[in-house]
Amino acid sequence: MALSGTDHIEALRAQLNNNLKEKEAEILEIREVLRALGDAPKILSGKPTTNLGTAWATTATRTFANRNVTKLVREYVAAHDATPININEVRDDLRKQGVKGKDRSLYSAIHVILKKEADEKHLRYEKGIGFFKPGGGEGGGSPANAD
Repeated sequence: MALSGTDHIEALRAQLNNNLKEKEAEILEIREVLRALGDAPKILSGKPTTNLGTAWATTATRTFANRNVTKLVREYVAAHDATPININEVRDDLRKQGVKGKDRSLYSAIHVILKKEADEKHLRYEKGIGFFKPGGGEGGGSPANAD
């Protein structure tokens, strides 16, 4: 069944409305960060401030489409013993769970979360290999040392 010109126009209109909503949300987030950055020098110097922006009051987790991406990434890492951890596979799994966002943004968010996990010693990172779970056995747990 062929789509009429009206159907194409309505689809384009809906797509542009969605793009507009996304851009407005990005602008709102930028404004909140700018407001918080205005108070940053006072906070760093220890002076009291009354105008803490919502960007400083939020938790240290990344959310996309009202989903807790940090929690989902940690659950993925806990459930999979893949060595090394493929960020693209993690991103695809998040997409299956309904997380929305640009591929580059999700990739970046996942990478930051995995890096934090590595800093907290839950994961390890080696240049040229990537992120992996540290092993408890012989060989130091590095996939490069695996048989």
